Amino acid sequence: MSKIVLNNLSSLSNEQAAIALINVNNDTIEAAWDNTLSRDGTSPNQMLSSLDLNSNRIFNLPFPASSTEPLRKADFVSAGGVINVVGITGPVSTTNTALARWSGTAGAALLNSAITTDTTGNLFMPATTQINFNAGDVTIAHATDALSFNGATNGYSFDNKMTVGGLLTLSVGQIAFPASQVASANANTLDDYEEGTWTPVDASGASLTFGGGTAGSYTKIGNLVIATGQIVYPTTANGSSAIVGGLPFTTANLSETRAGSISYSTTTTAGYALTTSNATNFSIFQLGGTPTTNVQLTGATVWVQLIYRV
Repeated sequence: MSKIVLNNLSSLSNEQAAIALINVNNDTIEAAWDNTLSRDGTSPNQMLSSLDLNSNRIFNLPFPASSTEPLRKADFVSAGGVINVVGITGPVSTTNTALARWSGTAGAALLNSAITTDTTGNLFMPATTQINFNAGDVTIAHATDALSFNGATNGYSFDNKMTVGGLLTLSVGQIAFPASQVASANANTLDDYEEGTWTPVDASGASLTFGGGTAGSYTKIGNLVIATGQIVYPTTANGSSAIVGGLPFTTANLSETRAGSISYSTTTTAGYALTTSNATNFSIFQLGGTPTTNVQLTGATVWVQLIYRV
């Protein structure tokens, strides 16, 4: 169907009728001409409805300079697939509509949330925005200056491993491990750190109640526990070997990691301590290896230092 229909002039015998018909055709042509887009921008030059390109492409678009101009694929993706919106003058934004869309290659991209940039190239996303990458390695390239993540009060989360190829500097000076250890079989992986307290208790079978001031603290680094404690013995005549329980972690079933020391004692009968394998207690010995008995520690205070594997 033609967009304009002109009336055919069949006769010039009636001059007035012929002139009227020509004028009608001219008006039709002028109206149709005003309904076209002008290459030089002559008004009117605005679309009054949607433009259907029928799967054809638009070439040679300029770099976008305002929020109402379209992004080209070249403006959004640079060599190597790195996202690049730096350098856009003025904010480029949208709300609940597509900011940029393209297809024709594997991994076609679509951003459909409110995203803005400023004149310095900062990229702003709403709180619920996610950037999802398909399978494969993703590289964020940067120059010699620092690459910083700032402003998240609750921190930043990585749900899998993070590899650092150089120096890792902690400006706050803290590394937090989960409350429950996630053990690793890798000999070069530090998988736990914990600080806490423990309470020494009698494990000799004599049901002794240690006195006030009895307390202990520990630090666990990986599979190594450093435990210290102060034990205040009551007055007792019990002759059982002195055994103290309550260690914060069960010792490994290894004889070579059982050593401990007595850092100070109010009696000479406490020479050193020896943890029990696969247990949470240790024994007190005299120098030379003779077990110390409860009666030999009656009323004494003993300070111990234990380093053992778990």
